[in-house]
Amino acid sequence: MSASLKIQKGHVAYCIQSAAGTFTSHNLLQQLMLADNVHIIGATYEKSQEGLVFVPGSTYAEGRNALLYEACRVEVVRLRFRFSYLVFVDDDIEILGGSFSAWHSDLLFWEPAVMVPSYRSLLDQRRYKGRPVGVWQYDSFFVAYHRELADALLPLNTSLDDAKVCWWSSSFYIQYLSGIHLQGHCLLSDRLVVQGMKEGTYPRQGCRRNWVWKLIKATHADIMPSLDDLDKIAGPTWYLEWGVARKRGEKSYDLSRQNATNWRLHSWRAPPIKGRRCNLWNNRMVCWTHGVPLPLFPNFTTAEAP
Repeated sequence: MSASLKIQKGHVAYCIQSAAGTFTSHNLLQQLMLADNVHIIGATYEKSQEGLVFVPGSTYAEGRNALLYEACRVEVVRLRFRFSYLVFVDDDIEILGGSFSAWHSDLLFWEPAVMVPSYRSLLDQRRYKGRPVGVWQYDSFFVAYHRELADALLPLNTSLDDAKVCWWSSSFYIQYLSGIHLQGHCLLSDRLVVQGMKEGTYPRQGCRRNWVWKLIKATHADIMPSLDDLDKIAGPTWYLEWGVARKRGEKSYDLSRQNATNWRLHSWRAPPIKGRRCNLWNNRMVCWTHGVPLPLFPNFTTAEAP
């Protein structure tokens, strides 16, 4: 409903769902308020609050879709322009280091299709030379979508999710689809370093990424070379290198169109992203001095079908 409006570059919508309107994170809202051109869109699922969208008993994807619709409504009714990025964030995200202003600078400079912050790590400077890195599979608890990509792939397809065992399949689908089409344009930037404060209690232990991957392959049988070569990385391992960071230029992010320029993969290698692991110590971020792969999400397990 807002498609006819002009995109206002640099204006970013942060779409945050919480139980009752109070964030679990002690510094997410505080840090967001320090950045320019930030618009906060909120939704709750347990208790209604004035000024926030109430989606009682909603799943992860249903809540994010409600936030998407509310962001579009705000554009039409109040702003009369469109956001350049839609960022979906869980309310328990804790900021360990960096800043939203610095992270937004990377958004503006590189104009990625997707960008995520670094998870408890600083990127290896010798390997990446201060640039973001292409990322294959990441935690969707904090993810920014370029508006053109969001228009093509959102809302999330809730029919892919199983309300009893896995609420993440619809997010996995977007990760795989954008990854194979937009290698080097799905980036991780360590100009913002985050962690989750709590382990979610919603259904996810029955998630089967390989089922979603098979669905992607079935609808992309004409891609050459064969996507069979990616089977080994389309599994439970997260935060793998996926191409060198590339500026957008004239690249199309509209994956609803069959654009041949979006089908070429530049590299099949996907080693773990290298960095220094970090954590909070006396309210400041401290990082190990030796290079280690980025850690997997703590306590994350997944039941992969054979």
